[in-house]
Amino acid sequence: MTDDAYYSIITNYYQAQRYFWDTNGQAAYLSIDNTGSSSDKFISYDDEHSCQVKISYARNRRLGGVMIWELSGGFRATQPAGQRDALVQAIKQGLATPRVTAIQVAGKDIQLSFTTLPLGLYRVQWSSNLIATGWNTVTNNITGTGGILQVTDPGVGGQSQRFYRVVTPP
Repeated sequence: MTDDAYYSIITNYYQAQRYFWDTNGQAAYLSIDNTGSSSDKFISYDDEHSCQVKISYARNRRLGGVMIWELSGGFRATQPAGQRDALVQAIKQGLATPRVTAIQVAGKDIQLSFTTLPLGLYRVQWSSNLIATGWNTVTNNITGTGGILQVTDPGVGGQSQRFYRVVTPP
């Protein structure tokens, strides 16, 4: 067992072939198989992906917030100037997502592109009035990939004005 900080784990133990993702626990871990079983290591830790999954979890369940116990382990005082803490940046990106990146008209279809978090759930809705209390669902419970997703609202081009929003379902 190690109590190493994130930067120490990445610096001293991380190798791509040792990295694994536990889909049930939604956690990263390293499996280090050294000569002799007494020197093997199993290191479970939060990385950028797991930080974003936690933000998705809180948002999908409409929780009132998140708590971060301790983040200083992701930063070294000796980091080069201008180098940002990867865990804080992952959380920042998670909080800023979803973000619409493009709306395009393709014939009679409207195509929306937006950023997603890994495992985040998204609903695309439209309304003809921004003050409207009723929103119509284009698509529901799309699972995020951590990249950009594209959703098409078919056959609506040229109809009355539509406003779109991307939300996380309750």
